[in-house]
Amino acid sequence: MHRIVNIRGTSGSGKTTVVRRLLDHWEERGYRKAEVQQELVEGKTRKIGHWVGPVFILGKYDTTCGGCDTMSWKGAADYICSLVKRQAQLGPVVFEGLMVSGWGTGRLRTLWEETGQQLHVIQLTTPLDTCLASVQERRVARATLKGEEAKPLNPENTTAKWHGTMRGSELLVKAGVPVEFLDREAAYLRVRELVG
Repeated sequence: MHRIVNIRGTSGSGKTTVVRRLLDHWEERGYRKAEVQQELVEGKTRKIGHWVGPVFILGKYDTTCGGCDTMSWKGAADYICSLVKRQAQLGPVVFEGLMVSGWGTGRLRTLWEETGQQLHVIQLTTPLDTCLASVQERRVARATLKGEEAKPLNPENTTAKWHGTMRGSELLVKAGVPVEFLDREAAYLRVRELVG
């Protein structure tokens, strides 16, 4: 049986950072990241993810925000579910992104039931103030690259999503989906344990 790992959290919580650390870990172990696979989706060639050794990682990681957030076309959520189901037949799957962190109990529970694979949901418990600082840091870095001054951060959106992902994960637990609430370091170590 293969494992499906979904890492959840708001902007700046460290979802992409956890996966990038995993990519570095696997590279140190001698696995080379395969080129990003592409598929024809709704008439366009889309980058869908890549294999690192036996693990399939959804999305790409050559931008600040990686993972499923790089798969933001109309109908992407349904496509991501079908991709996870298909790839889980071949090996472990890891996916993350703000988009999928907002999924409710129905989509993840259905994914779990339809694959018949072990689903592990990891909710990052990064404190809200750390998330806000990380989002602001990204804004400053982007503006600096463009030679502009960063606009001040309006914390409302990130704050709402932080509370929303926490509530969503609590609802997943009530619906019987296994969820672990972990900080970034513990999440990194747990995913390493789950998928090698």
